Amino acid sequence: MSNSSSISSEKSNEEEECKGTLFSARLNLLSSMVGGGSLSLPLAFSEVGIGFSGPILVIFSCFAADFTVRALIESSRHQNSFSYDSLVSSVFGDKMQSICRVMVFSLCFMTVIGYAIILRDLGQPLAHLIKEDSKVISNGLMLLIIFILTPLCCQRTLTSLQNVGMASMISVFIMGACVSYRSIQCNLFTGENQIPFWEYITLTSFSIRSFLNAFPLIVSIFVCHFNVIPIYNELDNPTPKRVRNLVHSTMIIACFFYITVGFWGAMHGNCSGQVSGNILLDFGESDPLLLIARTCLAITICCMCPMLVTPARNILLELCDCYILSSQPDSLKQNDILFDSDLEVYNNLTKPLLQETESTQSSLFFSALSPSADSLSLDDLSYEEDVQIPSIRKHYAIGKLKFRFFTAIVIFWGAAIVGCFIQDLETIYDLLGSSFSILIGYLIPCFLYIVIRRATEKKVDSSIIVSIILLLVFVPSFFLCTINSVYNIFE
Repeated sequence: MSNSSSISSEKSNEEEECKGTLFSARLNLLSSMVGGGSLSLPLAFSEVGIGFSGPILVIFSCFAADFTVRALIESSRHQNSFSYDSLVSSVFGDKMQSICRVMVFSLCFMTVIGYAIILRDLGQPLAHLIKEDSKVISNGLMLLIIFILTPLCCQRTLTSLQNVGMASMISVFIMGACVSYRSIQCNLFTGENQIPFWEYITLTSFSIRSFLNAFPLIVSIFVCHFNVIPIYNELDNPTPKRVRNLVHSTMIIACFFYITVGFWGAMHGNCSGQVSGNILLDFGESDPLLLIARTCLAITICCMCPMLVTPARNILLELCDCYILSSQPDSLKQNDILFDSDLEVYNNLTKPLLQETESTQSSLFFSALSPSADSLSLDDLSYEEDVQIPSIRKHYAIGKLKFRFFTAIVIFWGAAIVGCFIQDLETIYDLLGSSFSILIGYLIPCFLYIVIRRATEKKVDSSIIVSIILLLVFVPSFFLCTINSVYNIFE
């Protein structure tokens, strides 16, 4: 018991040092939010209106995301929850927690597919130099990059990647600046535009189908909700004022960036004659400035892939644990603490980018796979027998390590192979926004907030009214956009 107490004391001391500043928390939120999805914004703007409807939808999504993020934080504080799925479990039960895990896994997996498509598109200029019919070559180059990144995705945690957020954000902002500069140059200075600048700007579209196509692309770019609660728990002195400052400033920065890229990316269609699902494909392959933009985007994608594969892997292991737990004897379930995450690794993670620590029950999955697991008794695994514990930990740590590597490789390479058969980026982000992003980012947080507030305060205030309004907007949008996305796939 003394060993257990000392471990708990050391963990508590380490956690006191793992406090994030507003700057680091803001950077982590932006890193979770701003990425490859911004490449499809120009297409969304051109669908609904470059000068009015597009920016308005971005501002509305920004407001909705700002509210739901703060609602999640307030709900987690009330329920004393430390992750998105644990908050769902505390309100709706374990079954809903499992469903939530499946949705978050699907969101991460499909985002990795989208990033694989982006990497393939970025390799097209080099593929054209090798062979005129470059589809196979592009996929081959993408798989080569996936192979190089695979060791990073097999890490136990993201500790070694916690400092790449700044590089990732600098890279994506440079990419946005390059796209905007080229569009401003061709529209206002070089005379390459096909139509006068002000005539090309459309205000709105009167096609419902256009809005159904654009809305999922826009709402998905603000989704960072599965990372919000861990970041909040790391924030030093998380007073309501500091939290509001964090969320408001993060959303304003992202909103300004998205409107800039969306507007000027869509306006570049006046010069290129088209607006693609990946705006970088509309620029010349030999353009040196866009070569910088592609390089910066490649850096961003390479930094983001491990941050998405790792939580997807951990969620998959947790789901396996839930299945194993239901069929194991109680005596074996009591031993899982011995195979838990290495506490020193967990404690060293100071600024989580995504929920990345494995469940304390994840060891049960590996112990169940082992042929000798059933032969272990409680006496064999007692904390009093310090001599046996290191060898037992080492034995099962090897099994956990192998299976963790296998799971990460299956997820990463599975997403990459699926990406080889998808034509454009619009398809994957259309599905993401129409289903998982709306559920995880908007519907579930509003439902959680309403249930918790109604159970505690028994009155209706402005926050509950806003939640109800958002539900009235996003519930029908969820069904209509999902149906439209499925129709687009099979059209």
